[in-house]
Amino acid sequence: MKCIKNNEAKVRRSADVYAIEKAIAELSVLIRQGKAGVVNIQRALRVSYPSAAKIYDLIIDTSGINIKKNIFEPDEKRQFIYLEQLLLDALPDSGYTSDEVYERLNAEMAAIEELGMAADFLFAHSVAGILRELTDYPCFVGIGCCSLVAYIIGITGTELDPIRHGLIFERGFGEDKKPENPFSFFVFEEIMSEFKERINKIYGDSLTYSRDGGSVLSAGDASITILDSIEPLQYAYAQLETSLCNSAIAVFQEDYMRLMHYAAGYDYTEADRIRRIIEKRKIKEILKYRKDFVRKARHLPYAESQRLFTEIQFNLNRACCKAYVLSVKTVLDAYFPF
Repeated sequence: MKCIKNNEAKVRRSADVYAIEKAIAELSVLIRQGKAGVVNIQRALRVSYPSAAKIYDLIIDTSGINIKKNIFEPDEKRQFIYLEQLLLDALPDSGYTSDEVYERLNAEMAAIEELGMAADFLFAHSVAGILRELTDYPCFVGIGCCSLVAYIIGITGTELDPIRHGLIFERGFGEDKKPENPFSFFVFEEIMSEFKERINKIYGDSLTYSRDGGSVLSAGDASITILDSIEPLQYAYAQLETSLCNSAIAVFQEDYMRLMHYAAGYDYTEADRIRRIIEKRKIKEILKYRKDFVRKARHLPYAESQRLFTEIQFNLNRACCKAYVLSVKTVLDAYFPF
């Protein structure tokens, strides 16, 4: 009996040694910035959280492993798992309970996985973390603020709560195609030098190139845009204000998407598809959706549903994206409060 127990103990020790060796070999993958990196070590080595935190600190101090860059080395599946863990870690501090936002977060994460955008979110999160260390001003600009995932993990800043502002995730992250530049950051000139120094130290000069008055930072297939001048934002907002003044009662694209949802029962993915078709002026498809809209909105009088679709079609081309407008306004209000 004692012999059997000894053999079982040897097997357990052997398994433990194997697990530790495997974990050590994969440290460059296991380690990530902050709490999530500690959790990875805790799970792999099966130690307490304080012990994992000490191991994490020792590795960072002595190994020279570039923790922020390593998140782009694993495959898409593991990147998605990292993002999922990051979200779970951040949710308790978000002000929302999992029950309140479960359905929306689940839908967003499914879309992020389908679009292969986990690395983009992780990259934007790491850049946002650097900027938070350098300034208290809001820096985020872009349609990515429509994402509750981006808000909870700290990409878009505490000012841009998508639920409170009525932003629609599908407006920025539609089906089948990754959005272009959903994550951009304005970097004030006073912190630009230090920001560049940190970015270059982590990601290297070769990962930066100029485009449209800013710099595109890339890591693997992920990229974000850095804006180094406030003037383009001021000009863009002036144009947006003109458009808003000339619009009808509902002024944002999200308002018309919401109108399609409540009047005809379209989900927001379909509403965004109709929005894109109208913007591209695809006449045959617009006529098809007009008939479909009238059919689905049959609780309304026929003439009223026809008029409503005509209003949507006409005003969508003049409406603005609320997520983008809100992000630009947030930055401008912070730097020019009067």
